[in-house]
Amino acid sequence: MRLKRIIYSLIVMLCCITANAQVAKIGETNYDTFQAAIDAAKYMTGDVTVELYEKVTLNSSISGDFSSIGFVGKDTDAEIYLEVQGYITAPGKKVSFTDLTLSKSQGGFMTNAGFMNVAFGLYDVVEVAYTKCFFANGAYASSGKVTYTECTFKRSWDKYGLWAYGNVNITVDGCTFDDYRGIKMYAEGKAKTTDLTVRNTDFSALGGNSSKPAIVLTYGKSVTLEGNTYSDTGTFELDKDGDPNGTPVTSDVPPTCVNDNGACGVLVDGKIYTTVAQAAEVAKEGSIVTLLHDSQETVELPEGAMLDRNGYTAEGVSCSQAIYGDNIAEYTIVDGTDFDFLCKKEFTTVGTLTYTRTLASDKFNALFVPFNIPLTDELLADYEFFIFQQGYYESEENCYIEVASASEDVLEANTPYLIRPKSEEAKQMELVIENATLYASTTEIAPQSILADGYDFTITGTYSELSGADNAELAESYGISVNGYFAKIGNGTEENTGTLGAFRYYVQIKENNEGGESLKTARSLSIRISGESNDATGIVETENGNVKTENCYDLSGRRVQNVQKGIFIVNGKKVVK
Repeated sequence: MRLKRIIYSLIVMLCCITANAQVAKIGETNYDTFQAAIDAAKYMTGDVTVELYEKVTLNSSISGDFSSIGFVGKDTDAEIYLEVQGYITAPGKKVSFTDLTLSKSQGGFMTNAGFMNVAFGLYDVVEVAYTKCFFANGAYASSGKVTYTECTFKRSWDKYGLWAYGNVNITVDGCTFDDYRGIKMYAEGKAKTTDLTVRNTDFSALGGNSSKPAIVLTYGKSVTLEGNTYSDTGTFELDKDGDPNGTPVTSDVPPTCVNDNGACGVLVDGKIYTTVAQAAEVAKEGSIVTLLHDSQETVELPEGAMLDRNGYTAEGVSCSQAIYGDNIAEYTIVDGTDFDFLCKKEFTTVGTLTYTRTLASDKFNALFVPFNIPLTDELLADYEFFIFQQGYYESEENCYIEVASASEDVLEANTPYLIRPKSEEAKQMELVIENATLYASTTEIAPQSILADGYDFTITGTYSELSGADNAELAESYGISVNGYFAKIGNGTEENTGTLGAFRYYVQIKENNEGGESLKTARSLSIRISGESNDATGIVETENGNVKTENCYDLSGRRVQNVQKGIFIVNGKKVVK
């Protein structure tokens, strides 16, 4: 009996030793070291799966006859630790990691290895898939197609959880960034990260000393964001040189950029592309192509695409055909932002059109928009609308335009109007129109009046900002100023701003004579409301000769501090002193 017990104890001990020796397993074969399993896998073909039962060290590249190799953690302690200066490779292979802790020895930014020397990843690989992995000190992706599914990224010091570098296509799905910073798409020289898709991922733990938003892009072909959760550091930033040059946003909205110098450039339906040519490849009927920088490219957008210049230049971009029918579900026009759908020659309809505008309260404001405005009772309760009737050029001292209250039910698109808020609260206008017709960006309208005495008043609208410094005739034209009357636009060298904003119009006065038309100027161009004896900008005598100078301007639109004799504009009215 005693001998049987001794034999049984020896068997148990041998089993325990065998179990403890099991580090890795391929199929039904156990290996007592990870290197032994790697060496055996080199001579296997097809798809190879290596099961891991404890922390192992990898310090050489992955190669062999197999077409793909996968590493699966079978124990909570299962971990792969990269102990190598620089990086490891898997040329021509597909590699996967599942249910593993993945870590890297903490080296410095060694030569061109950079972040690849301090975080876990593979270089020179066809495809890598990470599923339910924990990155103890960050990850990098630098080649091929890389997918992260339900992974957790953590850093113990001030670097990004995921660093994308090189020609790589990345998808991050259902992951968590548990510390400090999120994703950085980086490039220098000719290295270019291509595509990044991030969906259902939690960035809410970002913060601390980090001022970076969830995703920071230096160079990339496209970025798609869907259903993510962000912290107060923001969503997306374009970053030319390591400093935050971009404007972070706070939700899954199309990225915006400032000072990118070509590091990014074009949005197609909320997805970012580097060039207009790349955007044209994916744009389709109804797509809105939005510029994020000036474009010098010569590109024809496909049939049905529209271009929003967004304040930038795109002289070489053209379109193949106009759009018709219901093409846009929602569209928001922000007043003052350039609006130029070059590819929409006729019109399109918008399910919900929103126009936002800050108006000067109790003053005339220019209104020129590419859509009809129904004059509802609700709108008329807050605003007055005026139409232009006639122009009068009696002399340089007495030149005015007569206007009347708009009596029609609808204000017509591409037509100049005046709008005046009835209260301080109404100056912040958000106009929402359902099933609106959005017309082409016609920038010229016919003269509003041709006078019998030989003077023409021509009113011209624009959907882009114009500069008097670039156009001598525009500098001598008149636009509605912040004080609610017409002032000379100027060329920007004097106190005149020299610019005319988008969704505005300007007035030119031309005299018809035997030699043709000649541009005329006036000391002042006033507005008079038809039928009102106490018109808004008529000449008014001062009482006791006193004029308050806090809102006093001369007839060229310059603020006056010391009022002498003459004619001035005070609170939108002509005053004679």
